[in-house]
Amino acid sequence: MTTELDYLPEAERIAAEYPGWRAWASLRARQWHARLNDDKGNPIVLLHDDSPAGLREQISRFGRR
Repeated sequence: MTTELDYLPEAERIAAEYPGWRAWASLRARQWHARLNDDKGNPIVLLHDDSPAGLREQISRFGRR
């Protein structure tokens, strides 16, 4: 049986590649999620995708704004 902990190493790699972001997988929704950690009072940014690669692409695109 697969648990969310099985996805933890990949989530940690995403967070290491993109400082300031926290990533995790949700088995229930079968999606990957990322949250931009911002302690400056800015609105929270949440991204979602069906794969870690797609999530990385979204984070990269967001960073170019």
